[in-house]
Amino acid sequence: MQNLPLLIFDLDGVLVDSEPLSDREFNKCLQADGFALTPEFSNKYFLGRSLRDCLHSLEDHFGRLPSEGVLEDYAQKIEVVLRNELQPIAHIPEVLPQLPHPKVVASGSEPQRIALSLEVTGLRKYFEQITSSYEVAKGKPEPDVFLKAAEKMGYDPMNCLVIEDTIFGVRAGVAAGMKVLCYQPHPDHVYEVPEGVVVFQSMAQLPDLIAAS
Repeated sequence: MQNLPLLIFDLDGVLVDSEPLSDREFNKCLQADGFALTPEFSNKYFLGRSLRDCLHSLEDHFGRLPSEGVLEDYAQKIEVVLRNELQPIAHIPEVLPQLPHPKVVASGSEPQRIALSLEVTGLRKYFEQITSSYEVAKGKPEPDVFLKAAEKMGYDPMNCLVIEDTIFGVRAGVAAGMKVLCYQPHPDHVYEVPEGVVVFQSMAQLPDLIAAS
């Protein structure tokens, strides 16, 4: 299948509609712990990043980490929310079976969170491998997680196509030397992307975009 590019999918916001749920629960836990968060801060420093990197941002900007027990409380709450509320991104369940390419997931989320999200939404069967940023030294926007995913499958980065939705993920894909498709479904959350990155608004467009890449 090396004649077909390896498709590397981000998870949150690309395969599963988890970002609003995570943002809601994470911010509630942090605000209860005294962090004065704004939507602008959350969008800039949390969206598309691993929990590890979010904590670095909190420490950099507020001078401290969450109090003891806050992260455990968040982990328990988000697991319940994901099991009860998580849905796949629109059109993804119909699109994935149309793609004959080898497909993997490369996400900033923890391995257990990735597994749970794919299990709840019924998408696990479509992917040959899963790679978490926790397997590499640095998360997005560094390219490590995408390079690791390609290495696991024996693919040259130039024969990989990344599907992302955040600027951190887009930059990581570009830094890895891969082609990147950027999913921007919401007109109120549009951002500029590096040259060569293709922006699209609906997962229904994905088969044609991949064929043209």
